[in-house]
Formats: sequence, C-alpha cells, structure tokens
Amino acid sequence: MKYFKSKKNTGFTLLFSSLVVSILMSIGFTISNITLSQLLLSSSGRESQFAFYNADTGVECAMYYEYRVSHSTGGSFFPPNSGTPPNTVDSFTCNGVTASVISIIMSPDLSSATTTFSINHADPADPTICDKTKPSFKVLVSKTPASAPAPVGATSVYVQSRGYNTCDASNPKRVERGLYAKFTD
Repeated sequence: MKYFKSKKNTGFTLLFSSLVVSILMSIGFTISNITLSQLLLSSSGRESQFAFYNADTGVECAMYYEYRVSHSTGGSFFPPNSGTPPNTVDSFTCNGVTASVISIIMSPDLSSATTTFSINHADPADPTICDKTKPSFKVLVSKTPASAPAPVGATSVYVQSRGYNTCDASNPKRVERGLYAKFTD
C-alpha cells in the first residue's frame, strides 16, 4: 500500500495566479478609465472650439454689414442712422445663409437701437438635425451716441455674439461661447 504525504503549500499556484490576474485587471481598468476621461475632455474642447468659431463668425458678419455694406450704400446698415427712423432690415445673408428672427428695438428719441439676429442651421422638419459645418449663432448689435472724448455725432457700437456647437437647443451637450466687440463709429 502506498501512502501519500500531503503537502502544506497546496493551492499556492492558484492563489498566486488569482492575485496576478486581479492586479492586471485593476491596472487595465485604471488605464481604460483615464483614456475615456481624456477622450471626453478632448471632445469637449473640440465642441467648445466650434462654438467659439461660430461666435466669431457672428461678430464678423455684423461688422461686415455695418462697415462694408453700410459704407457702400452711404447709410448705416443697423439703425440708428443719424436720429432718423430705421431702415427696415428684412433679411440678409451671412456665410450663404439668410439671417432669421431679426428684431429692432429703438429708443423713444431714435438716438439708440438694438438689433438682434440669428443663424440656425436646423432642419425645419426635425430641429435635432443640423449641419455642423455651418455656423449657428445669435448676435445683438447695440448702437448708442458716443460719449466724450469721441467726436460729436459719433456712435458707440457694441456687438455681442453667442456661438453654439449645435443648432439643437435641447441637446444636453450644447456648448455656448460668447464674444464681445465695442468700437466707435
């Protein structure tokens, strides 16, 4: 009859391999978590850039119409125009797209005015579908009489533009960036 002697260290290999696998898995989960957070951060930065560039497009559009178009026609594109009632700004195009929701609010003495317009590339049938390659922004152009030391008759122009990374207002990942420009005309 053979007798088997039991060893005191049985199962050590199984315990050691379980320990090594759990350490490797925790390292793997940590690396994947870091990678995921970096991807989310870089995606957020990209979307923020889209919104910033769209805000810049809004400022450039307003300045183009205020200076390039108004000086070629001899009058101011955005009211007020020297204390006279404003010309009606029905529509104009920025970057090949017609501006919408144009509103003009004049002061009672016609010396200052605020014009608001926006460009939104949402599909009218489904507002959640939009073209990310085209800008989406809201612009406010405010004109008031300039204070000293500006020349008499000068106008202070304040342009506020808010750009968006998407035209869908209900998107929880929508990013808004704003730019402001102030100058004397």
